[in-house]
Amino acid sequence: MEKALEICKELKDGSGQGLSLQQLAVLLSTNNQLDATEKAASKALNLLSSKGNQFEVCQCYCVLGSICCSKGNTEMAVSHFEAALVIASSFNMHFQLFWIHYSLASLLFCQSKFDNAYAHIECAKSHAVNNPYLLGHAMER
Repeated sequence: MEKALEICKELKDGSGQGLSLQQLAVLLSTNNQLDATEKAASKALNLLSSKGNQFEVCQCYCVLGSICCSKGNTEMAVSHFEAALVIASSFNMHFQLFWIHYSLASLLFCQSKFDNAYAHIECAKSHAVNNPYLLGHAMER
């Protein structure tokens, strides 16, 4: 990933840099490296936002939302998830929509906002598109 980023920098390929940073952010998040993930995702957003890479931008917002949630900054987490919802809704990204609503439901559930959490679970279920795995996650929540 970092080698690809270096090459894209040398080629002055902003979109390639953004894509490399987005993928790096996803990898770092799975390794629970919150500060490095946040930095990579934020840089990726700056590089990708005007380039037409909606899926990757949506993923960056989701990663940032998860990080803010982990750090206890729920207001910012909701803001990032809502930005991801706008993008995912515009492009009918059902899988992304499911996980964004699921994440919001989890966040609201932890805050004892059960009615709002339930509403997001219902939205998540509507995007499961007959996927038993996703429906199972929604029912578990």
